[in-house]
Amino acid sequence: MESAAFMECGKELGGLVKRFTEDKNIEEFNDLLSGRKNSLSLELNLSEISEGKGLSLFVSRITLEDMPIFLAIIKDGTEINNLRSLLKEIIYHDNLTGLGNESYFNLYLSRKILRAMDDGSSLFVLYIEISNIKEIMAMFGKRISNSLVVRTFRRLKENLGGKEFFRVQHDAFAVVLESIDRGVLYLELSSLIVKLEKKIICENLELFPDILVGVCEFPVDGKSVDDIMSNCLGALFRAKRENLKWSFYS
Repeated sequence: MESAAFMECGKELGGLVKRFTEDKNIEEFNDLLSGRKNSLSLELNLSEISEGKGLSLFVSRITLEDMPIFLAIIKDGTEINNLRSLLKEIIYHDNLTGLGNESYFNLYLSRKILRAMDDGSSLFVLYIEISNIKEIMAMFGKRISNSLVVRTFRRLKENLGGKEFFRVQHDAFAVVLESIDRGVLYLELSSLIVKLEKKIICENLELFPDILVGVCEFPVDGKSVDDIMSNCLGALFRAKRENLKWSFYS
């Protein structure tokens, strides 16, 4: 939505511009008034933006018979903001579960790492894989395998309440655990996997998800997102090789 107005008086225009600019932009505004600049684009001060709206101002200088005329266009950016939100939803979220996807998890983990570095704390990343999901899909189809993924996530949420989960691969979830002792986590993993592997009934089919978990600790096992995720997979592959249900990186 746009509205426009012609203004002959620089003072009148200045009153409008003050609502849209900060001190650092005053020089640009003066350049517009003096003729050194032909146009100016500004965003409304954040303190004056209504919830869900973003307003912008575009001013163009036109000279008619040696008289400067200013065309000011105010644009309501609500639709643009909605589009940005939609694009963010598409880029960062998994359609099946509504969880953040791998890209979003990488951003989330990087923030957690920076915070842990600042306060000298540690954190654990769990990479939780449904290792037989491909076989289930091959046998019963995508609808059944998708149902199993959703049901497994619900069990994760029930047993690790209050944590933020991410679906980082078709068959895998990730979660960051903070303020937990390594020994306590060691004991809780076996119990968690037993609960996740309980029978799930999908459309009269009895399914048993095969769960494997790779665990990596920051900063002991890695100090970057790439290192931590690579080492989580290393721990997972070790669990597979040694016929374990879970493994810490080592």
